[in-house]
Amino acid sequence: MREVTTLIFWICLSLTSGIAQDFAFENVHVITMQEEDEVLLNQNVLIRGDRILQIGDHGALQIPSNFTIIPGEGSAFLMPGMMDNHGHLPLPPKAYRYRSTIT
Repeated sequence: MREVTTLIFWICLSLTSGIAQDFAFENVHVITMQEEDEVLLNQNVLIRGDRILQIGDHGALQIPSNFTIIPGEGSAFLMPGMMDNHGHLPLPPKAYRYRSTIT
């Protein structure tokens, strides 16, 4: 879960900054959506601004030194074009007494 939260944070940060940034997702599993059930395991994904520059095997595709690295640690999935916008915020401490009326 921590990996997913980290990936979402970096994606949101890069999309809202308005400045073209270079960053790389390191060692992630890429769901390509090109063929049925196709998943590319252990990939590095290079991003410039809002474009995917290159996708390649973690051991083969070198990440340039000026890229910000977002580690996937071999357990995170990346699906271009999709984002989880659903979340829950904790209630303030005093709100718990009204919990039965909050839906």
